[in-house]
Amino acid sequence: MQQRWIIVTLLCLILFFFQLGSLPLMDPDEPVYAQTAKEMLAAGDWLSPRIFGEVWFDKPPMYYWLVAGVTMLLGPTEWAARLPAAAMALGTVWLVYAFMKNRFGSASAAASAVVLATSLEFFYLAKGAVTDSTLTFFLTACLLAYWEKRIMLAYVLAALATLTKGPVGLLFPGAILLLELLSRGDWRGFIKLQLPKGLLVYAAVALPWYIAMYAVHGQVFVDTFLGMHNVTRFTSAEHDVSNVWTYFVPVLILGFFPWVTLLPQTVWLAWKEAQYERRTLRFLLLWAAFIFIFFTIAKTKLVSYILPMFPPLAMLVGWRLSRLWVRPVKQRAWAIACGALHGLLGAGLIYGQTLMPALAWGAFLAAGILLVTGAGASWQIWRGGYQRAWVTLAAGASAFLLTLVLVLLPLAAPQFTAKEIAEDFKANYDGASSVYVIKFLRPGFVYYTDASTEEVGTTLFHNKVDTRAVLQQMVSRQERAYFVLRLSDYRLLSEAEQKKLTVLSTRYEVLLLLKEGAL
Repeated sequence: MQQRWIIVTLLCLILFFFQLGSLPLMDPDEPVYAQTAKEMLAAGDWLSPRIFGEVWFDKPPMYYWLVAGVTMLLGPTEWAARLPAAAMALGTVWLVYAFMKNRFGSASAAASAVVLATSLEFFYLAKGAVTDSTLTFFLTACLLAYWEKRIMLAYVLAALATLTKGPVGLLFPGAILLLELLSRGDWRGFIKLQLPKGLLVYAAVALPWYIAMYAVHGQVFVDTFLGMHNVTRFTSAEHDVSNVWTYFVPVLILGFFPWVTLLPQTVWLAWKEAQYERRTLRFLLLWAAFIFIFFTIAKTKLVSYILPMFPPLAMLVGWRLSRLWVRPVKQRAWAIACGALHGLLGAGLIYGQTLMPALAWGAFLAAGILLVTGAGASWQIWRGGYQRAWVTLAAGASAFLLTLVLVLLPLAAPQFTAKEIAEDFKANYDGASSVYVIKFLRPGFVYYTDASTEEVGTTLFHNKVDTRAVLQQMVSRQERAYFVLRLSDYRLLSEAEQKKLTVLSTRYEVLLLLKEGAL
């Protein structure tokens, strides 16, 4: 029904776009994408991503291009940096709705779309200036296009995913479809993939940028982009603390909140489903499982990596919900799990505010929403009111997510951004002295001081203070210089070295310091 689609769209517009530009860009990732797009525009070079005046081989250009295009219209703002991610998230919800409506009806479509939109991690990354929701959109569109027998379109979308985040754009859909065909023993299905023609279409869309980058930059592009940022990240841990095989279990539990409590039985029943919809359900299961297992095996792990498994999970849970509405059965285990998880998270927020007192009233408000939602939904599930429980969970999740945006994140944001210290720097800078910025803060600091423009110049940022030895060397120089350091970096210096620095500003754990030149 059209009315359901309108309600889903309005919900997404509120969740994804409301207050989208109200928070500063969060260090260290968001400013990297915003600054890179800004410098590509300033250089007039749409081929080579660049940051701090140097070519940047970390990611393909898709998200930079999107941000640069919006920046041309709106200027370099937080809204411009995040708008492509929010738009791609909305597009992904629409894809899920359309697919589920065609396969299982409008009730399943609405349930699936709402589940996806209100999942904590999907919501969070929809409002972040990072590549994950863009990659998720193209991968979702690619796999669903294949399932709807639009094979050539699927190859085009795989190519766009490759321009967003590299080889995974082809590897993921290729591996998932291969597993699906093998699970059914459908050898004829390989013919339907039209590989020769499809790979030509894929290459025509994906490869020109890669070929042009190699032609301009040579082997260093291959070694850095494919070698370090793809192969090495898979085989070597970038962050040792996250290199544990259980890393994504809590990420999934929290990221797919509040719907994760229905997930175990959904997965089991979907795999066992013997009716006409069995093949589609198994396809969704294989899709989600492959993403989870791939990144569990990978040595480098980040919270955002498993986002592409959220659309199939949402579709599976939406399918299960719509079936419960038609054929209700007792769900005592779900009721208990739902209440317990909401209670634990609410208690965690209440305890957390003792560690960060500035967040106290926001934490109590969010905890109250969780506790009321958990109690209400659990009671309705226990009594068999599954549609009312879905509405309660969706409304409670939306209220909780908006509380994060309106209350908790504004209170916490100054601790995770270089914006305020950058404003203090602009008010104190003499226009000539050297400036040394810790590596972690450099992208946000450069973005908010506009230091890549000709007015200030990138030469001021010729060093990154990231070790005690380098920091001591910078302090010992006979020159007037500004330093932007975290308190932990400042404490690496001896008392005598600290006395050489005058504290001009303190913003939470970040210091703006001045060292006068030789007398």
